[in-house]
Amino acid sequence: MEHPVDAVRITEPKDYKDQLVKVYTDGSKCEERVGPGAVIFIGQEIAAQIKLKLDSRCSNNHAEQLTIIKALETIEPINTLDNSSRKATVFRQ
Repeated sequence: MEHPVDAVRITEPKDYKDQLVKVYTDGSKCEERVGPGAVIFIGQEIAAQIKLKLDSRCSNNHAEQLTIIKALETIEPINTLDNSSRKATVFRQ
């Protein structure tokens, strides 16, 4: 069985000065489509964008929860200048 995630797009790695991470997520379901996504900001810059396509059997809640997990997985390897710990705030729409 295929993994439900169809595509994840991450911008090129770079070093960020700011430690403040904000994640905005949203998920939706209509007829045969389920599509969550997220945008990750570090400071005022977009660090990554995530767009997922899930199986139509998934619910809106599945979409929302998977997007948060994928966003947190995406944040972990993002470089900061001193690689110190970061705090992330997730805003769910």
